[in-house]
Amino acid sequence: MLKSVIAQLVAFVTLLVVFSVTDLHAQVNVNELTNALVGKTVAPTVEIGYQASTKNPVMINGSPVMFPAKTQIFPDGHEFFRIESGILHADADQYTTFKQEALFQITKVEVKNDCLEIEMPVSINSSIPDPKLKASVQFKFGKGWQSSMTTEAALSQIRKVLLDANAAPLEAPPVTRQATSRVPGA
Repeated sequence: MLKSVIAQLVAFVTLLVVFSVTDLHAQVNVNELTNALVGKTVAPTVEIGYQASTKNPVMINGSPVMFPAKTQIFPDGHEFFRIESGILHADADQYTTFKQEALFQITKVEVKNDCLEIEMPVSINSSIPDPKLKASVQFKFGKGWQSSMTTEAALSQIRKVLLDANAAPLEAPPVTRQATSRVPGA
């Protein structure tokens, strides 16, 4: 009888350990994710938003008022630009982007319920970030993504868009202060 109780107890403890390890493995480790990203100099493979205006913008001297553009990247690969400045939260209608060959240094990673938000100033000479020229990128993984993805899966998605500049050769030098104008659908 005692052997049976001990065997059941061992089986129960084994199942408990297996489920605990499975649950821990299937979740994003925020510290590990942050440590893997902060401080990295990256080269984007997509356009990164610089400034944007709304559909019916306020005009000053014949030009639309521009706000910082937030780049949103979705799991299917498409990107979208938003304005989130003060009380203004709107889709971008017209926007400018950083040059494709610009380099950025990741300085902040924020885990939110539906996304991972990365703040990254333009990197001057591949090492010094310029805090006045910064981009904000949201990886829209979906509600509760931290418990349905692993850290490795999240990093894999991020690294498809933000290449480690020190690991990949670049064809052109970084451009730090120029932006190109693009209009969606044009």
